[in-house]
Amino acid sequence: MIKKCFLFAFSVFITAITASSAYAQRSNSGTIFPLLDQAECSDASSSYAQFESWDENTSIGRQLHDTSYRMWAHQEDHGGIYFALLTCEINITEFDTLSLQMGVADNAGANHDATVKIYQGGNVLGEYRQLGAGDMVEYTMDLLNANVGNSEDIAIELLCNAGGSNNYCYLHLIEAELTPTNYVP
Repeated sequence: MIKKCFLFAFSVFITAITASSAYAQRSNSGTIFPLLDQAECSDASSSYAQFESWDENTSIGRQLHDTSYRMWAHQEDHGGIYFALLTCEINITEFDTLSLQMGVADNAGANHDATVKIYQGGNVLGEYRQLGAGDMVEYTMDLLNANVGNSEDIAIELLCNAGGSNNYCYLHLIEAELTPTNYVP
């Protein structure tokens, strides 16, 4: 079972808070920390898009996932594309890896067509196009990447390319975990 925890990140700026008992324990020798407990984050979504609390079980890829957050964006009938964007600054002296797992619910519908971009230091490091019902994205980011300036700045962006009567795209966040520097599993 995948363990994950998040704090609500809908405000303009979320200050880093003290880690709580909600941390996902991976072994007796260390702890993995939820991204939103340890990073300063901002929801910079456009209108008709947001990052929101979503405390429900969700079927993704025919597997049940306990998701606490989701991103959603809407595509206007007139061709305008809206985006949901979560941007965070991570203390890279404390953490060296970010693990992400996200997905589209199995019941998203035939017209669900989303693009997810993962940024580090303003550079696109991962791009996943035409995400539809049941699709999963897993991405592990080296926060000490010497090839990226400002490697402590990361972002997850959802763009909706859907057509038809349901012009909404949803991305459920299953895991967003930080691994401490010198972590030993």
